[in-house]
Amino acid sequence: MTTRNDKECEERRLKKGETIYSNIDKQQKDERPDQTTPKTSKSWDKFTEITDSDLKSIFSEINKKECDEDPIPVKLLPDCLNEELTLIILFIVNDSLRTGRFPTGLKNALVRPVIKDKGGDVNSFKNYHPISNLTFLSKVIEKCVQKELSAYLEANNLHASHQSGYRANHSCETATLKIYNDLLCLSDSKNKVVLLLLDLSAAFDTVNHNILISKLNNEFGLKGEVLDWLAAGQLRPVTQYL
Repeated sequence: MTTRNDKECEERRLKKGETIYSNIDKQQKDERPDQTTPKTSKSWDKFTEITDSDLKSIFSEINKKECDEDPIPVKLLPDCLNEELTLIILFIVNDSLRTGRFPTGLKNALVRPVIKDKGGDVNSFKNYHPISNLTFLSKVIEKCVQKELSAYLEANNLHASHQSGYRANHSCETATLKIYNDLLCLSDSKNKVVLLLLDLSAAFDTVNHNILISKLNNEFGLKGEVLDWLAAGQLRPVTQYL
């Protein structure tokens, strides 16, 4: 079994980011995140604690994929969800939300290499991409945060106008329809069309976390335990093992 700790993951992320940023104009790279303009006068600094009914709803929505780190098979969990176990899970989830900290013990990821092209060379590492398998309880906590964050963004109209990813009632289909409609309209108007597409490998690894946290604070009004949870919980690397 091969293990990669937080320091190694962080070094890998920084190296990848530096490779990309080295090709960006210095003035753009050094632009200060505190120069951004707030997108809302509202702010959000505390999570709402979940109840047992919220927990049951999340259990019904969440992916039931299992991880070797799970203490019991996920498929058996609904049948074992008695009052005592529910209280334990509620305590762990709400303590994370209340303190703005993500449990360290839940930040372990089992990484499984999955081949990209089944017809490619199985002996070449380049033909594989890593899939991180996280514990079920960590996904429950993340789902709680995702639901509240999505509700806050929707209520304050903070989504990008044409954002289709990670948004209710939107998908690749809505993004494709928007582009297709624009192309037809421009073509009908006898205009020429040029389409530029950008694809970044492991795009999230290239994000500058300090700039991201500053934008969440200054532009989107995230503060207190909410910002602490995102900074200390989700934007810190997990311990990975194969």
